[in-house]
Amino acid sequence: MLKIKKINICIFSYYFYPDISAGALRSKELIKYLLKVNNKKNEIYKIILISSIPNRFNKLRGNKFKNVNIFKDKNIKIIRLWVPFANKSKIHELISYFFFFLQAIPTAIYFKPQIIWATSAKSLTLYLASIVKKFTKSDLYLDIRD
Repeated sequence: MLKIKKINICIFSYYFYPDISAGALRSKELIKYLLKVNNKKNEIYKIILISSIPNRFNKLRGNKFKNVNIFKDKNIKIIRLWVPFANKSKIHELISYFFFFLQAIPTAIYFKPQIIWATSAKSLTLYLASIVKKFTKSDLYLDIRD
């Protein structure tokens, strides 16, 4: 039987379910589609999603979502990175993103993706994906909106 090499896909989305944003919804739908294709094609994708721990709403804040995989599939790993603050001001947002940025680069490089996909209204997420692309020499797809 012919063994198919898995394609590693790294998805960057600063917000992901249960956070509510356009990036969270787009990432969720993209992953659903990839998993559907994956099941039909004998599991050719290994997906890693790098996101922040939900922090937009105080009732959701905390580590209770840190290791939750809403897809229940062995071919996807959701990594949620800790960031401080919950939308206090622009300075707090920048500091929070800096924490995300510093954690996401080594995490993604360790995964060695062949494809990187980034979605964000924040240009920094797209910049983060381009930095990882330079280290891993992978294909880069950007979902730029707003």
